[in-house]
Amino acid sequence: MPNKSAVLMFVSLMACSGMKTLGNLYIYAPKEADFAVNEFPLICLVMSQEHTPPAPPSQSRETKKEEDSSVPVVATEVAERAREFLTWTFKDVFDWNPRYFQQIRGILNVVEVAMSMLVMSLIASACQMQPYVDTHASGFYCKSSDTFLFAVSTSAFLHSTLLMVCCMLSKKTESRLWSTSFEVTFYIFYALLYFMASVSLTSNVINRNKGKYQQEESYNNTLAGGVFGIFAFIIYGFSAAWFFFYHKNVAKQESSEPGSA
Repeated sequence: MPNKSAVLMFVSLMACSGMKTLGNLYIYAPKEADFAVNEFPLICLVMSQEHTPPAPPSQSRETKKEEDSSVPVVATEVAERAREFLTWTFKDVFDWNPRYFQQIRGILNVVEVAMSMLVMSLIASACQMQPYVDTHASGFYCKSSDTFLFAVSTSAFLHSTLLMVCCMLSKKTESRLWSTSFEVTFYIFYALLYFMASVSLTSNVINRNKGKYQQEESYNNTLAGGVFGIFAFIIYGFSAAWFFFYHKNVAKQESSEPGSA
């Protein structure tokens, strides 16, 4: 029978020679009476070439700072606004802000609401007068191009009214919307929709009545709705341009003020 200590020594050496990818491995042989020394520690240190020593504390802190600074600023701001919104009271949301209508921003919003309501009313009256498939049956019948502009004007009217009411009721809501990109995206979105729907309707109503001895009964209202839809496109586009450039100038002035850094 081989010696127990020799077997343990052999197993330890084999383990050390085979485990080359570990960082540090310490194997202590048990204390046996057969050893010449009472406590003979067998220490096997295996270091692979790919092993990287742990970074010093200072370097770890710098790496952590770099990772923290890489977090998107937008996400941080959104999280801060969300936390602040949870602390708002009833008075913060309904505190009456009549000065909103004294600003260019508020005036443009009122014009957008009025223009969308006008386009919606014109197309609705045209659809009300439209006969159903060359019959005299009355009802609310819209052609495809009329329906598109009617849907755009109705949606724009509702959203613009909601935006106006929110800014009118709360100065805090107005300032929060001002500091985000919601409004400029809102203006661009409806400007594009109005452009597509109005141009499509105007060209469609002109082409379908061209060469006819008697134009359709709703021709004037439909054409007026398309023309005012183009005006609505101009208003929403102007609002987007004004908001973008004015917001950019205000941000530039705030950054150039002493002590802003």
